Amino acid sequence: MSSDSVSSELSRPDPPSAWEISQERHDEMEFLDATSDDHDLPPFDVEHSLPSIEEIKTDRAILRWKQRGVKTIAGDGTHYPKRCYLIIAACVLALVCLIGMSIRVSKNNESETASVPVLDHRAQRRTDLLNLLYKTYKAADLNTSVLTKTGTPQFQAIQWLADEDMRRVAIGPAIVQRYVLAVMYYALGGAQWSFQQTGWLKGKTHECDWNFGLSADQLPPSTTANNWHVGVQCKGGGRKVDHIFLPNNNLKGELPQEMGLLTSMVHFSAFKNALSGALPTSLGMWKSLQYLNLQNNQLTGQLKDWFSFPKLEYLTLAGNGFSGDLPNSFYQLTSLHEAALNNNKFTGGVDVLNQCTNLKILYLQNNQLDGTITEDTFSLLSRLQDLDMSENVLQGGVPTSFYRITNVDLHMNQLAGTLAVVPSDGSHSLSYLSLYKNKLKGSIPTSIGFLTGLTHLDLSQNQLTGDIPDDLQELTHLEYLFLQKNPFTAGRMPSLYGLSKLKELSLQETKRNSTLPAYFGEELTSLVHLDLHDNALSGSIPEEYGNLSNMRFLFLNRNLITGSVPWELMYMKKLSIFMIDQNELGGSDAAVCGDNKPPTLTNFVADCNELQCDCCTKCCTSDEPTCNTLELQVHDDNNFSRDHYVFGENLIFSRNG
Repeated sequence: MSSDSVSSELSRPDPPSAWEISQERHDEMEFLDATSDDHDLPPFDVEHSLPSIEEIKTDRAILRWKQRGVKTIAGDGTHYPKRCYLIIAACVLALVCLIGMSIRVSKNNESETASVPVLDHRAQRRTDLLNLLYKTYKAADLNTSVLTKTGTPQFQAIQWLADEDMRRVAIGPAIVQRYVLAVMYYALGGAQWSFQQTGWLKGKTHECDWNFGLSADQLPPSTTANNWHVGVQCKGGGRKVDHIFLPNNNLKGELPQEMGLLTSMVHFSAFKNALSGALPTSLGMWKSLQYLNLQNNQLTGQLKDWFSFPKLEYLTLAGNGFSGDLPNSFYQLTSLHEAALNNNKFTGGVDVLNQCTNLKILYLQNNQLDGTITEDTFSLLSRLQDLDMSENVLQGGVPTSFYRITNVDLHMNQLAGTLAVVPSDGSHSLSYLSLYKNKLKGSIPTSIGFLTGLTHLDLSQNQLTGDIPDDLQELTHLEYLFLQKNPFTAGRMPSLYGLSKLKELSLQETKRNSTLPAYFGEELTSLVHLDLHDNALSGSIPEEYGNLSNMRFLFLNRNLITGSVPWELMYMKKLSIFMIDQNELGGSDAAVCGDNKPPTLTNFVADCNELQCDCCTKCCTSDEPTCNTLELQVHDDNNFSRDHYVFGENLIFSRNG
């Protein structure tokens, strides 16, 4: 036996004697008899019930618990100390805490688990949107590479729709137009737009309501605030975008290709912005388009055959940098009423517009058009009222069909043909005809007298020859007549009796060699501007000219006029420029100087070596041919300008928005 075993044995208490065991059992029985209700139990037999060692140990332990005041649980005889209850309570409390913690952890796990589907939902939304757009782009033959390229307007629009858009539109065809408008916003600098009150990309608003009404003071008198809304509108029903009106809104950049997906578009107007680049060919999908206004931007490129809108009525691309020939697809613009393509760099001819039979207004001025005008040009456009093709390099002449148009301006071209004979059937309505600075040849047809509706006729600075026909006096509504600087046959002043409405008359440098007509002072009393300089006119200044009280610009210089300045000219109280140098006038200037000097007189040039001139602003001598040449041009440019028809270059409000 080891020492540890010996030590263990020595430390154990001595086993109880038989008497002690018997006594303890007897005491126990007495205790049980005293506490038990069952008195039928047989008496305890000590001799025949000797306990085992294990029973002795158990009984001794129970006895010690009883001695310490421990109570037993009735029924099964099992005994528990007080500290057991404490242990049990502690265990219960620990169990409760454990359950509470488990519940809390469970909730946290549920929360974390719930957040995963949100992220997954956004990712899934982006994926679904990309799939939809990819199919849409492929069907419309659009470039799909921009969809997934970080930083592109398309990528930003997808991100906005998937993560930020509060409306949460379901992924389907209806979301495409919202996506297109978002692309427009990012592509054209939406954050810097002038009109932020449209609500573009704001809140839960439907895209059809991204607009606001213009106030009455922002509109022309003929329109009302209820008719015009800046932003997006859906007027045709079905909540499809068909109107976009964004004038002067600080739009910058190129129009995105996605705009073509707005296939219900009827009205698109974005004038006075900074749009640049070429028009996307996808706009050719706008088959319902009726109004397109992109004037005064920085757009470039060429219009190709995709530019075909069968319902287009109003078109203005004026004030841009478009180039190239007008496309053949213009033949299909049969609904077109008004077109302004002026102030661009278009080249080629204009015959592609011959089928636009509903045209009323056509502005093509200030381009580089170099086609030839023939008798067939616009011969089918019976409704055409305004035609401006000035400042191009067009060739040809003036066809008969142009006499049916109300206002025609072809000045500053290379027209080298002739003026067509005016038909006598009354099929003309010409009111304004400007052909100055061309190379027109031949004579003015006597049939010009049939144009009785003419108010403005400018044939100056051409190569017209022959006589100036007296038939001009039939034009009783004429207000402006300019024939200067043509090599007409030398002759007398034309007969202009009855032109009481005439305000401006220029026959400068036309080889007139008669006397000054006195009837001008009696018949042409509305004259404001009379230019007869650089001819061979003789005789004196008629005193009847004193009746021309509206006269402001009077040029009689460089002629052979004699005599003196008549006193009657003192009644020209509105006179501003008076040129009588390079003549043979003498005497005094008292009629227009001193107390009689018109308060408006700013330029008075005379031959001071022959005429006493106290208020002349410049003095010449009669033998000084170079005197006043430069100054006259300066005076002409700075003090008055030729009155001309102002063509309406602004088609902004020509149609109800």
